[in-house]
Amino acid sequence: MSRRSEIQLTTEEQARFYKNTQGALATLDKDGFPHVVAMGFLAKDGAIYMIHTQGQKVVNIRRTRRSA
Repeated sequence: MSRRSEIQLTTEEQARFYKNTQGALATLDKDGFPHVVAMGFLAKDGAIYMIHTQGQKVVNIRRTRRSA
């Protein structure tokens, strides 16, 4: 029996958590090796936004075009 619904953060708890948190973005390079970088982000309306327009992470995301 799943307890997931019992341990989820409320909307207010999520807002407090994400307000002062950085995240790590992990992508895979062309050979399948992980590329992990620290990223700042904005959590708004139930979505997480990361803004970055260049670098290896962007190349990897554009190549695979899938999300978690």
